[in-house]
Amino acid sequence: MNQIFLKLNTDKLKKLKETTEFLKDSKDYSKSDYWKHCEGLNSYKFNSKGIFIRGGSGHYYPRRKTFKNLIRTKLSQTIRNTAFKACCGILNTSKLGRTNELPSLILPSTHAYDSVWSNSSLMYDSKNGKLIRISENSQIFDFRSVQIPKELKSHKLLQKNWHLKNHFLMNDKFFLDFYSYFVTHHFCEKPSNILEIGGGNGNLASIFHYYSKSRITLVDIPTTIVSAIAFLSYVFPDAKMLYPQDMSPGKDLNSCDFCFILPDQTISLSDSSFDLAINNGSFQEMTSEQIDEYFKLIYRVLKDNGIFSTLNRVEKVPSKETKPIRFSEYPYTFVHEILLHEIDPFMRLIQRDNHFHKIVKVTKP
Repeated sequence: MNQIFLKLNTDKLKKLKETTEFLKDSKDYSKSDYWKHCEGLNSYKFNSKGIFIRGGSGHYYPRRKTFKNLIRTKLSQTIRNTAFKACCGILNTSKLGRTNELPSLILPSTHAYDSVWSNSSLMYDSKNGKLIRISENSQIFDFRSVQIPKELKSHKLLQKNWHLKNHFLMNDKFFLDFYSYFVTHHFCEKPSNILEIGGGNGNLASIFHYYSKSRITLVDIPTTIVSAIAFLSYVFPDAKMLYPQDMSPGKDLNSCDFCFILPDQTISLSDSSFDLAINNGSFQEMTSEQIDEYFKLIYRVLKDNGIFSTLNRVEKVPSKETKPIRFSEYPYTFVHEILLHEIDPFMRLIQRDNHFHKIVKVTKP
């Protein structure tokens, strides 16, 4: 469970309290069994200066930049790096190390971030007893073509120069979100309006807003939307925000930096009004019926030649009561051009469960 206290200015705190009151009467039809369980683990509590939030899935806050957390983070990274090197040593002395097999290794996010931009996977060379970089299939996307600012090119530079460096320490989720940002940005350079479905506490939204000056509409379930409002209010205290209780059909979203709405409010979004739609890691936790509805929404609100990016598990069983959710069964029934579609290399480096990353350009009549 992750937890954080966020101190907010008077206006932002007042609006957040109004939001929590409004959400008490919200519908729950959009929640899968998995998310009903997860939301039951989340909680928040106000005091006169801010909000204390505690939660699991969707709550991926970075640690505060304090001396104590600096020591904890450094110790954690040292342990992981030592364990990683130890695994390499074990492979070198084991029977596996004397075969011709090349087992892939699960990497820390820091190593994965550096590796993916070289268009390579880090693997163990059993013949030479060392780690090597194996170039990927030349027919798939060349990640070396992605333009990344020099000050953010490596994990060490990213930790030193990222936009929240004065307040927080980088965590694994932010490494993934920066990777996702740069890949998506490669195909959609300057999206003015973005729709993000299931964006958690707003990490990726903060990146798009800071680096691309984008306006983002976030769709999520009640406790997670509270988390996103609180985090983004803290990070961008002067940002203009539209809250769920203030949403209405035809509302002009161009006047706000962030818009927060519930799933049953998406009907209020105007047709052909977004340049980019994103879903990372939450379709895999929905029902097939919910995914179908979101695909209809995405097609409706994207502009002609708008971009849709999704990164989700190849297959996942959210709960014992639901059937497997398979990426291959997502309803791409609309006309589109595939820009990227492959097993995601970053996710493959950091965990065993394969994820598909698919980016398409949607064509509308």
